[in-house]
Amino acid sequence: MSHLPGTGPAAIHGTPYPPHAQTLGGTPALVPDVPINAVFLGLFLLAGTLHLATLQTNHQRGRTFGVSTLMVVFCAIRVVSMSVRVIWSSFPHIVGLGIAAIALIYAGVAFPLIANLIFTLRILRAQHPHLGWSRVVSMGFNALIATIVATDLLMMIVVIYAFFTHSIGSWKAVRIIQLYGETFFAATAFLPIMTVLVSTIGRGSSRARTRRPIDRFGAGRMRHKILLVLASAILLTLGSTWRAATLWLPVHKHRWYRSKACFYIFTFAMELSVTLLWSIVRVDKQFHIPNGAQGPYSYGGGGFVYAGEGRAPNKTEMRNMAPLTHSRGPSLFSNNWGNSRTSLIRSSGVSWGGLTRDEVRPSVAEDGVHVVPYQAFDDDIANLPGGPEDAARLHAADVGITGPGGEMGWNAKTGRWALRPISQSPARPESIRYHV
Repeated sequence: MSHLPGTGPAAIHGTPYPPHAQTLGGTPALVPDVPINAVFLGLFLLAGTLHLATLQTNHQRGRTFGVSTLMVVFCAIRVVSMSVRVIWSSFPHIVGLGIAAIALIYAGVAFPLIANLIFTLRILRAQHPHLGWSRVVSMGFNALIATIVATDLLMMIVVIYAFFTHSIGSWKAVRIIQLYGETFFAATAFLPIMTVLVSTIGRGSSRARTRRPIDRFGAGRMRHKILLVLASAILLTLGSTWRAATLWLPVHKHRWYRSKACFYIFTFAMELSVTLLWSIVRVDKQFHIPNGAQGPYSYGGGGFVYAGEGRAPNKTEMRNMAPLTHSRGPSLFSNNWGNSRTSLIRSSGVSWGGLTRDEVRPSVAEDGVHVVPYQAFDDDIANLPGGPEDAARLHAADVGITGPGGEMGWNAKTGRWALRPISQSPARPESIRYHV
């Protein structure tokens, strides 16, 4: 392996050696680097505080949103990075400060990329539930996240290693790894743009609309989520592409793309814009999914909610709840879906909704795949030995419960619907199962 001659500033200095080539952002100076880094330090501290407040608020409400944790850690890394650059500006001859500053730049690159990929995957699974939850897509996503983390760690290692070697062969290997890493990050930053556009265009076809409903999640409209992911991906792509371009293009110290202005704009300004944007628009609300969501239509758009969310039934679910009516006369029951909350909440953990025998529209089963036709409660008169009053006896065909009537209730603890038979007493409906 060839080596540089044992003379010159680098050899005389000893390990760790000063950088043999221009580093990312160059060596900072008191002016203009200290004021610029101080401003970024304050803004990243503000962004981290906002995400931390959101994380604590959601934790108190029993909600889990992992992206908030990622952004808090990311902002903390950027605050430390800005602080080290300020100190390095005052002591530019200390090589160790330069090593730490450059390594910290790469340490935070992966966090926004991973967060935006998580948002992209949730949009894909909402628009195409069976494709998004397929084993190929799920394993591919996990492999991509693992590759991003491994590449980020590798970039940090080779950057540090470059300061401790004089071997030209080692420098070439470091450059190859850096070219791979920056190119990979640029492609990863662009991936959400391609994925969301293809998914949305495919969703726009009439065949796709009729075949699969959207598994809606979070607050806000789907188009706003799509625009947010695209805007974030564009900003992250600009930053990653600039870093990759500075490595691929010929080394010219005085080129505009190697200036400090470009370094601060395309590295820190882009990341800060995305971080503040996510905090302002409350991505924790827009991209929140139920705890434990797993499989197609587990986000809640199929009519089911997983445990721990405590969400009230939405408008679509309320359509399946109607007052009990009878074709042969007025209803025998004095309670309905509206006033049952005050009179029928007797059993522990279940809010019983009232009585119905109206048609209930088909809904997606709990496996998220099959469609279950919840049939109306049909009259079962042929096998009844009694008189006309027995004509009100109903059959709960959808769950196999034969009884006088049926009542649906929401169990906030389990996050599932429950159905129980109800007697036909006009004064006070009585649960046969729970006797309330």
